[in-house]
Amino acid sequence: SASSPGFVGADQLGTATDDVTSGVVHLAVPFDDSWSLSVNDNPTEARRAFGETTAFDVPASGVGVLRYETSAMRWLAVAAQIALWLAAFVIAARVRVSVGRRGTLLLEDETLIDLTDEPVVSLDDRDDEHHPDDHHPDDHPADEVRS
Repeated sequence: SASSPGFVGADQLGTATDDVTSGVVHLAVPFDDSWSLSVNDNPTEARRAFGETTAFDVPASGVGVLRYETSAMRWLAVAAQIALWLAAFVIAARVRVSVGRRGTLLLEDETLIDLTDEPVVSLDDRDDEHHPDDHHPDDHPADEVRS
């Protein structure tokens, strides 16, 4: 018996029409009972072929219409997923971090390595020691005692 390809380019998104002969129509897709084939408006039931693929037993030649029937539950699940994504985007767009909270998230800028030649003087060190520009009586003892 001679075989010829049919329903070339058919997919699950649309309906394909082609002439079929009596015998077996094999689809090169894993078995899924959502596929349907009707020949001359007579439905044929899908069955497993070769253990994994989808096939239809066609009793008489005629015009075949192949379609994939998507479950209403799938469309409901897709609609629910879209609604959840939209809700997530709306919630994410409305979230604002207040200035007070943002300030606590930032770390203070603290220089760990200073590559300059100048000595580092912190405010704490300056209070303990005398700065050269400061004039204290203990720094310059009096050369003369005035009477």
